[in-house]
Amino acid sequence: MRPAIPLNSEINLILERLPPPSSAAVRFRIGEAIFSQGDPSDAILYLESGLVKLTVNSTEGREAVLALISAPALFGHESVQVPAPLRSTNAIAKSEVRAIQIDGPPLLRLILEDGASGNILIRSLLGLMAELQEDFADQLLYRGEHRLTRLLASLEELRDNGSPAPRISQEELGSMIGLTRQRVNKLLKRIRSSIC
Repeated sequence: MRPAIPLNSEINLILERLPPPSSAAVRFRIGEAIFSQGDPSDAILYLESGLVKLTVNSTEGREAVLALISAPALFGHESVQVPAPLRSTNAIAKSEVRAIQIDGPPLLRLILEDGASGNILIRSLLGLMAELQEDFADQLLYRGEHRLTRLLASLEELRDNGSPAPRISQEELGSMIGLTRQRVNKLLKRIRSSIC
């Protein structure tokens, strides 16, 4: 999990340039769906505080965790494509979330007219892509215990940076690193016994 790009002042510049009412403050409770795979992608979200889990579902109903996003960050980038496709992921609040929902069409117009706004969005997209690429490389290169240790360290880093500690089940941990819940349980026991 990569540290987020500091976007606070840059997002404020974008919001000031958007015609009203192109954005709105939104809040989500722990476990609440922010959007679901297949929903219309009509807005991008700027995460002001909290933690969001991005997942995808297979046609068989299996869920894979793509990323945990901590504030400040942009997500839901599909909304600035033309035409806007359906959402390709699920976004679920893993803590209390405060965000700004920015309508896609006015944001796209602003990006086309103002290169600085487009640059902010591109940097955010590249940061998310780099995180996903790093996670994919971990899946290919490292054993399960190493991936679990790295994930636990990044979750601890969130806590050290003042973010709320999310409640993550062993099944979710397994989904994030490509292991079963049972395998995660065995690895956690091994890690605990090596610490003691």
